[in-house]
Amino acid sequence: MLSSDATTDVCAVVATTTLAYLVAHYVLAPDRVAAFTRDPEPQGVRPVALFRLLAGALWLGAPVAVLMSVIHTAPSGWGFVPDLSLRALAWVALPAAVLVPVLFFAARAPAVWADTPRMRITTWGPRTFGINAATWAVYLVGYEYLFRGFTVLFLAEHLGAAPAIAIGTGLYAFQHLPRGAGECLGSAIMGVLFGLMTVDTGSMASAWALHMIIAMCGERFAIHHNPALHWRR
Repeated sequence: MLSSDATTDVCAVVATTTLAYLVAHYVLAPDRVAAFTRDPEPQGVRPVALFRLLAGALWLGAPVAVLMSVIHTAPSGWGFVPDLSLRALAWVALPAAVLVPVLFFAARAPAVWADTPRMRITTWGPRTFGINAATWAVYLVGYEYLFRGFTVLFLAEHLGAAPAIAIGTGLYAFQHLPRGAGECLGSAIMGVLFGLMTVDTGSMASAWALHMIIAMCGERFAIHHNPALHWRR
């Protein structure tokens, strides 16, 4: 049985995770962001997409950091402690070995091209993709901090691993609803995997690394397969 203080903290964590994503999703919607950023020529780096990712990283992380400070949780409990052990590396390498080929073939579907890659330009190259990847890396720090380092690890400490992963997966899957049934189902499966690796390692680093591999491979493969997009060195 949770104490009243622990119950309050658990409710605050779930509410903060939910509200942080809802605000990020609607306030940082493309049409709203476009009103405050200037779009360059079609072949340039698109600030709308990059701004959304960077602002999303800040917004998803900031409310969590404030709440963590209020409830006096040590930084080690936030999931920021890196884990470079063979066990942690295996959590990344083994799923990646399965997922990368799946992503390659999935990226052949025209339905994927509708919103992948997120930066809507037709000509890509190492520089453009590098800027895109760096922005994604920052965004996923805030994202994984919210959904895994904050939600899953904190709830696991108070409720146990299974309930924490179940709640974290539910929140994670629901935020994929706008992206269609297939991605929503996939996110539910990945939510369980991300939760397991986070609880097992005590760090969000493995989940961040695997998520980064998924995001970058998905975008690079979509560029490769989409005949409307071009890669120039």
